[in-house]
Amino acid sequence: NIRRGWKGGTKIKYKSSASSNAEGDVVFVLQEGDHDTFARVGNDLHARVQVSARQLRKGCTVTIDPLCESEEPIKLRLGPKEAKDGQVITVKSRGWPIIGGSNEEEEFGDLRVEICCNV
Repeated sequence: NIRRGWKGGTKIKYKSSASSNAEGDVVFVLQEGDHDTFARVGNDLHARVQVSARQLRKGCTVTIDPLCESEEPIKLRLGPKEAKDGQVITVKSRGWPIIGGSNEEEEFGDLRVEICCNV
C-alpha cells in the first residue's frame, strides 16, 4: 500500500503475525527512479522545455505531459518576446503530492519549468 507523495527512503514495515512461522518483520524501503521529463526537489517537480529562438520571438504554446495519465497535460503559453532562455516559470500545484497537508483536499507542490532555447 504505497501512498501518493511518499518520498524515497520511506520505510514500509509489515509485522509478522503470531500465527505465522516467520521470524521478524519485513521492511521495504522505497527508492525513487529517474524520469525523462521531471526531477523531484522536495515537493516540487522541475522540468525543462526546449524551444527555438523563433518560438521565443513569435510566441508559442508548449505542452508537457503529466506524470499521471489521469491528469490534464500542462500547457504553457509563451507570449511573443516575453519568455527568455533560462527563465523559470512556476505552475502552482502541479508538483508532487504533499503528505499531511493542512487542508482537507490533497495539496501539491509546484512545477518549475525552465525555458531552454535551441540555437
